[in-house]
Amino acid sequence: MVPFDDEVGAGKDFVRAEVRGLHLRPTYVPAFVADGGNPANFGSLVLPLQGSASADADHLSGVFQRDALPGALQALLTAAATAAC
Repeated sequence: MVPFDDEVGAGKDFVRAEVRGLHLRPTYVPAFVADGGNPANFGSLVLPLQGSASADADHLSGVFQRDALPGALQALLTAAATAAC
């Protein structure tokens, strides 16, 4: 996961997630399970912003609203940002 870094701070509310692997399909979309969600219930998935997802045979990527991500991921991003300063 990579937070957006821009000069005016407008991108701080978004992150780009990228997954690499083998035999991925271009129709796959990266997603996270919301806090307390059930992975079998599509309604509990946090999906990337519309039009931001891309995929090919070895990677998936998408842009997500930071506030929509599960709490553990938000905490990880905050800890990483604090450590980088």
